[in-house]
Amino acid sequence: MISAPKLYHQQLNSPVCKNLQGPSLLIIIFVHEDFDGLPGNICRSSLAEGILQHKAAAAGFNWTVESAGTNGFHVDEAPHHLSQKVATQNGINICEQRARKFVAKDFEQFDKIYVMAEDVMNDVKRIAGKYFDADTADYFLNELNAGKNQDVPDPWYGGEEGFVEVYDLIDKACDAIIAKESVRKN
Repeated sequence: MISAPKLYHQQLNSPVCKNLQGPSLLIIIFVHEDFDGLPGNICRSSLAEGILQHKAAAAGFNWTVESAGTNGFHVDEAPHHLSQKVATQNGINICEQRARKFVAKDFEQFDKIYVMAEDVMNDVKRIAGKYFDADTADYFLNELNAGKNQDVPDPWYGGEEGFVEVYDLIDKACDAIIAKESVRKN
């Protein structure tokens, strides 16, 4: 069964609607869990959400970008203060974001689900159960190194420098997503 958002996007890409749509539509979610066992979406995934939202808007894309954690320990919390600081230093405001928990039905709502690490992919498969779709879920860094299934390092223990390094890595992967979708759009 095709979900409503995915069906809507398929309809927009039909020959009849192709000329009616504006900038391309894509709905993306980033999912992560901190390596220290504190499941998050207050560090890496919140940075990825903010960076990609910023870049998509600048490129004229009408995208929905969200982030989530695989457990609910930080639900409704703002991103980590160092994530906020590094994002702000790069002209991106993520202060209004609030953490939420990843749920199986996200596979019906999102066109692409990026995971930040191998353990997160395992959690996503477990949580999604029958909803898991290997074509929808992928490792985020595969956008830079296809098929390598590399983890985005957890900046939790690296101080501000760790957050800066992770920001730079996420920024490059987001550039790759924008470049790929720009070619697809044209």
